[in-house]
Amino acid sequence: MRIVFSASVLSALAPSPRVVLARSQSTMLRKPSSTTVDVLQEHLAAIQREEEEASRRRKLDIIPGCLGEEDFTTTFTTSKSCTYTNLRDKFNGIKPRGCDATSEQQLLSLLGETDPASGKAKVKELCSAAYENSSEKFHFSEITRKGTQFDNEYYSGGTEWNYEIQTDSGENELKTDAARVERIYEDQAQYKIIDPLPTYLPAFDPVGDGCDLNAAFCCWVQDRQADDNNGNCNTPYESQCIDKDPGDNTNFCYTDHSRSSAANHVDGGFSVFGNIQNGQENIEGAVHCHGFAWGEDASDISGVYKGNNLFFVSMYDHMHQRGYVRNAPGSAMCGCAENVRSYMLFCCVCSGLDMDHAYKVYFMADDACMLCLYDYRWPS
Repeated sequence: MRIVFSASVLSALAPSPRVVLARSQSTMLRKPSSTTVDVLQEHLAAIQREEEEASRRRKLDIIPGCLGEEDFTTTFTTSKSCTYTNLRDKFNGIKPRGCDATSEQQLLSLLGETDPASGKAKVKELCSAAYENSSEKFHFSEITRKGTQFDNEYYSGGTEWNYEIQTDSGENELKTDAARVERIYEDQAQYKIIDPLPTYLPAFDPVGDGCDLNAAFCCWVQDRQADDNNGNCNTPYESQCIDKDPGDNTNFCYTDHSRSSAANHVDGGFSVFGNIQNGQENIEGAVHCHGFAWGEDASDISGVYKGNNLFFVSMYDHMHQRGYVRNAPGSAMCGCAENVRSYMLFCCVCSGLDMDHAYKVYFMADDACMLCLYDYRWPS
């Protein structure tokens, strides 16, 4: 609820005309007279009465028989974004039997607002703060724990995760070398917000604009893992998994090297993947791309969990589970869409979020309604 600072309460803190500080030639401290003590006690009592009245006025905003007459805490789980409409619907489900108000009237009274427009603005503020202040966060750099240089090279298409091929004797096994990726998926990515998106990596965001188009994608050109029903890498590895292809879903036509200088270490130039003289396209070989986008609103779950989405797409699902690796020549393996949009993609798989997350709502009748995101989980 709103905390009202009453003018009458504040004025009670000012010196009363009846309290007179008389001049005295004496410098000795005098014991306060009984009259002075009585006046001070009267002022303290007045302040207490005003506070009680302010509390009573605040409680008048609560609809009789409905939520808010007493403090309460509740939790609810949803697969949707944190919005005014979703919160209103959830509150309707816990409305007391004796409450005759509509779900909207009840929510507005709890928020201390009088109309849906101001209620929506208040919920948006609460939701954004809940995500921003959530203790359930996991920093993106903690995924590999190999340092910024390793992460930057990985998204460029390098490191042993991209280059190495398993031997017949079992050396360089991807799921062993990148075992931490599965642990992060099981222990962190399904329960916490992975934040921030690694726009601090030059290979991922060379312009440094934080993915201005609110989209990112990855493209892989090689398969290094057998027996996963993806790509054409097979065993024995040393003869059947050299320069093998991922599942082809993209027509890769052109790339501007200047957009990925931090990844390809070339200042400029371009590559055309097609036979221009004969008008032939799709001669570049198998390329697999996967992208995702997110909303501008800070409380939209697609934006809140974009770090989780990148981890799932770039490390867990495609690299760890399928063995898809390596970047297309002249481009980063993964990056902000505006930096790798030179591709002409006739087909690119895009992913959304399939997850549940839970909210905890605290309401203090004499203070405020506070919303706190405390947990979330992708469905198994």
